Amino acid sequence: MAVKSLKEFIKSKYEARPRLKQYYGSFEKYRTHYIATKGIGDWLESLRGQSLSRQFVDSSLSRVFIFECNRAPSEIPGILVSLARQYEIDLPVVEGILTKEYWARQAEKFGFYGPAKGVAA
Repeated sequence: MAVKSLKEFIKSKYEARPRLKQYYGSFEKYRTHYIATKGIGDWLESLRGQSLSRQFVDSSLSRVFIFECNRAPSEIPGILVSLARQYEIDLPVVEGILTKEYWARQAEKFGFYGPAKGVAA
């Protein structure tokens, strides 16, 4: 099974039910409602047992926690450890990926500034 970003995961649900298009009128409205009412648990469950690439962790998984869950980049190492244990996810072998320093650099590189946090670390 291919690993999907949260957006791809929600979009597949939206596309599978034409009535959702009629009711919500746009994917963005449905996405906002989906996250507000269902959260990200089903998406995380879809990642169970998967081996994640560095690109996926850096650009998709971490962004969800920073922007959708209002977590600071400095919290990502603990989140990754928890996800690896709870969902049996294999993380990529990348030097420092489980350190605050790594995520401070990623925040600067990719502009990861959570909406509620206002700062990178």
